Formats: sequence, structure tokens, C-alpha cells
Amino acid sequence: MKAQQEFIDRYQDADFPHRNELFAALASGKCELRTSPEDHQASLPCGHLLNIYRRRAEHLKRFNSPHSETLQDETLALCEELSRNLDECCLIWIFAMPPNSKFIVFEGTQRKRMLGCLYAFDRRLWDDLDPEE
Repeated sequence: MKAQQEFIDRYQDADFPHRNELFAALASGKCELRTSPEDHQASLPCGHLLNIYRRRAEHLKRFNSPHSETLQDETLALCEELSRNLDECCLIWIFAMPPNSKFIVFEGTQRKRMLGCLYAFDRRLWDDLDPEE
């Protein structure tokens, strides 16, 4: 809980995608920190993450659902931030919202600022989703 409160204290006034949804879910107890930088004590170079997330954005082009299109846009925005901060490393925070959703937050280590936030869900855990989505 200490790391989760640290995140809240640091970013409660920051502007980033899904900020309102994440903080509302945290406040209501529907969401909790699952992986914090303290868990793995490692940061990854923004350039390394840029390569990974460019490939993921390219992969998302195969899908036509509203969620995949939004996720692709958010992934491309993250890539833009990562490309502007190649000299920096990045820490990743993962907040789980059972049963099937998560927020993945990217923090620049040198400037201690938000580089991006992705919201994803595992469609395999949603029985009522339209198969065309």
C-alpha cells in the first residue's frame, strides 16, 4: 500500500490519459497496485520500450474494435513521449481492476514525470463482449 499511496501523492494532480478513471477506481477500492517499480527495482531505457510499443501499435492495426483503435492511439502517443525521452529510463506501474482490466503507467525516472498510461482489458475474461469488437 505504501507504493500505491506514493503514486497517488505524486500524480493525483497530473494530467494523463485515464487519470480520472484510475483515481476513481483506486478511491473506490475497485483497483489496486499489482506491480510497482519497487517490485522489480529495474528501469528500462525509453528506447527499448519504444521498440516494443511501436510493434504493439502496429499489431493493433489488425483489429477494428473501438477499444483496439483507442489503445492504438494511446500506444502511439506513448511512443511519441518515449521518443522524446530516449536519454531517460522508464519505470512501469501496473494497476489491476479485476476481473479483466488494467492500467499500465509509464514514469520517466530522471524527471519523475508521467510519460503515458494505457488502459487494457483481457477480452477472454468478458463473456458478454460482441465477437466483432
